[in-house]
Amino acid sequence: MIVNTLPEKMQQQGISIRELARRTGVTYTTIRAVYHGERRSIKLDVLDAICQTMHLQPGEIYRFVGSGEMPIDKSSVPTDPQVVELTSRPQHRTSRSSPGGSDAWVTWE
Repeated sequence: MIVNTLPEKMQQQGISIRELARRTGVTYTTIRAVYHGERRSIKLDVLDAICQTMHLQPGEIYRFVGSGEMPIDKSSVPTDPQVVELTSRPQHRTSRSSPGGSDAWVTWE
């Protein structure tokens, strides 16, 4: 399963959803959806902006946890951690490039 630790990382750094959206230039709606695990995919440019702003690696935001492992340290977790269970490994896809940059994304199916 893939564990979304963004809420924990934001809490540790004292960053709100609105503040992360302001700092990254990503819309509040998108950051909120990523925070709450409401998306099955995330564009690489969004993940890149979050990682650069928060000085994190992608693997610090989304972690793979095997069966039988504890997904996260329960003592440092907000009351409602976001856990996303997947049925297969991530697939990396790239759409046609746009003139303004990459439209690449990571999606899980």
